[in-house]
Amino acid sequence: MFINLSFLFIACQESNLEKETLEGKEFILQESEGFEQVDGTGISLGFENESFNFHAGCNSHSGEYSLEEDAFISQDLVSTMMACEEPLMDQDAWVASFFSSSPRIDYSESILTLENEDATLVFAIVDETADVDEEEEIEEEPEGVEVVEVVGRDLMNKNWIVDGYFSN
Repeated sequence: MFINLSFLFIACQESNLEKETLEGKEFILQESEGFEQVDGTGISLGFENESFNFHAGCNSHSGEYSLEEDAFISQDLVSTMMACEEPLMDQDAWVASFFSSSPRIDYSESILTLENEDATLVFAIVDETADVDEEEEIEEEPEGVEVVEVVGRDLMNKNWIVDGYFSN
C-alpha cells in the first residue's frame, strides 16, 4: 500500500518549473525540428496573468495552462477567427495542436524548449530591457507612400502600415 501511495504522489507532482518563472515573459520561435515555419512569419509566445498566448501568423490564440512534472498542459484554448491564406491557417492549426499535445517543457538561460513526439520548438526570450535608440526604432515610410489621416468611411479599402501595438 505504501508503494501505491508513493506512485500516486509522483504522478501528481508539479513541474520544477514554476508558472511565476514564465509570468510576464515573451518569446519568439528561433528554431524547430519536425516543423517548418511558413516563410516570412514569426511565431510568438507570451505568458501573462497565469495564461499563455501565441500568434503563429494569422490568428491570436490564448488559454489557461498548467505545468505538471515536465509537461505543459494547455486548457480552454480560444482564438480569433480571421481568415488568412491557407498556409497561415494550416500553421495556426498546427501550432494550436502542438500546444494541446501536452509537450514537455524546459526553460533555462532565456531559452524555452517545448517538445512532443513529432517536433521540438525552441523559443528565445524577447529582451524588453535592451537599450534601443528610439530614432533607430522609427522606420521611414517606404518610398512612394503618402501618409494621410483618414476617418469614417475613408478607413475602408486602404493599405495600412502598423507602426505599433499594445497588449491588454
